[in-house]
Amino acid sequence: MKVAVTGATGHVGHNLVRFLLDEGHQVRAFDLGGFESLPEHEDVEHWKGDIREEEGLVRCFEGVDLVFHLAAIISIDGDKGGLVQEVNVGGARTAARAALHAGVRRFVHFSSINAFDTRSVEGELDEDSPRSGGEELPAYDRTKYLGEQEVRKVIEEGLDAVIVHPTGVIGAADIGPSRAGKGLLDAARGRLPIIVEGGFDWVDVDDVIQGAWLAATKGETGRNYILSGHHSSMTDLVTLAAHRSGASGPLVTMPRWLLRSFAGLPTLVGRLRGKEPLFTAESLDNLGTSVRFSNRRAREELGYVPTPTETTVHELVDWFIAQGMVEPKATRAADALLQSEFIRQLQAHPLDGSQAQEVLGAELARMAAADGTIERAERDLVSQFASVEIEDLLERPRLTSEQLRELPEGMRESVLMVAMALVWVDEQYTENEQEAIERLRADLGVPAGRATELERWAREFVVDQLFDAVYADGVMDAEERKRVEQMATRLDVSPDSLARLDTRARKRRGLGA
Repeated sequence: MKVAVTGATGHVGHNLVRFLLDEGHQVRAFDLGGFESLPEHEDVEHWKGDIREEEGLVRCFEGVDLVFHLAAIISIDGDKGGLVQEVNVGGARTAARAALHAGVRRFVHFSSINAFDTRSVEGELDEDSPRSGGEELPAYDRTKYLGEQEVRKVIEEGLDAVIVHPTGVIGAADIGPSRAGKGLLDAARGRLPIIVEGGFDWVDVDDVIQGAWLAATKGETGRNYILSGHHSSMTDLVTLAAHRSGASGPLVTMPRWLLRSFAGLPTLVGRLRGKEPLFTAESLDNLGTSVRFSNRRAREELGYVPTPTETTVHELVDWFIAQGMVEPKATRAADALLQSEFIRQLQAHPLDGSQAQEVLGAELARMAAADGTIERAERDLVSQFASVEIEDLLERPRLTSEQLRELPEGMRESVLMVAMALVWVDEQYTENEQEAIERLRADLGVPAGRATELERWAREFVVDQLFDAVYADGVMDAEERKRVEQMATRLDVSPDSLARLDTRARKRRGLGA
């Protein structure tokens, strides 16, 4: 099939192009430029043009079976001198008419959840809810609704089209990155200490693509489909990203009313610098909605199934790491932890003719899963320690307390210390993890007094290994020092101990005292 994609170099667009190529289709990618983000492939054509010019679109659409119209201007800062209106309304009209004149078999129009007036809805919003037609509404909301109306006029003239409404799109790959992607990238880098209260519905970019494809192949002409994911607070969202890379989550949540009181300042500064402001009154209003967006129609009529937000964020951060955009600090500390002497001793110790690391790794895997989630640092530490994936370890039978107590005393203490370091390496220590540590201590037969001493050593050990990791390149910059100091504070490592550990790590690296 030959498929045209407008707005092909945007976040959704370039992922859609990749999807279509993977499915064996020929693609015409239409945009103003930026085609270097698209894959080099014999089945993709680059069409440079303006979405407001119908003649160029007709030529692009000739011989095409299916069009995905994504080109739009996402704005949280008004109409930008009429450009938002021209592209989101005029561009939608032009693209739909060009598709009709070129004889395109099906047209998928990407609208937005903002085309619905969330301010007039309480509870759940669906495809029959009120629309964003009021002049008092933000330019982006209003123009996405009006653009959809232009497409419906062309449907009445014979265009076979369906309309989709994604919510807040996040996920890999995010080449730009997108506005939401930039926030999650900052969080993964540990550079987002303050976050605004509120939340929104977030949907995986791959789910949007699947939903749009299902709408194209199964949707009813003129029908519109909400492609929502799951609601998440901003604090929870950025904390997922931060903890995935081992960074610190946000320290302060700012109330929206406080930020809204001076929202005009970043708007003014952004305009003077020619850049999108960090936040505006429009974006703050979006985060304040209590409405939930129903995807029932897409699920029942198309078979649409959204991905859990945690999976989406983790995969995005993993992609950032793979691209070299984020250095996973906690994972780096976990890697250093693996090189410690007592880990090597555990790995070499036989137990009933099998490798001890797999048997004891299962205990550590259960410790990592004690809080209901397995962070990246925990996953890497356990899997590398045992040379077995953590999910496989969780299926292993547990050692009885009698079997654990048959281990040499030094090994039992080492196991407990590793477990303590494991739950702290991601800078979290939940109540479930505390209970799991206490159960393991009792099963190992380590006296409570000795466990307290081991706990102090384990806390210092995590900080010591992080020092060692950041000194690997011979220098510690200001951001890395702040990171180590924050971890030390969370683990109750005293300033004197911190200074001692710093000196010791420098000496190990041959950097002097």
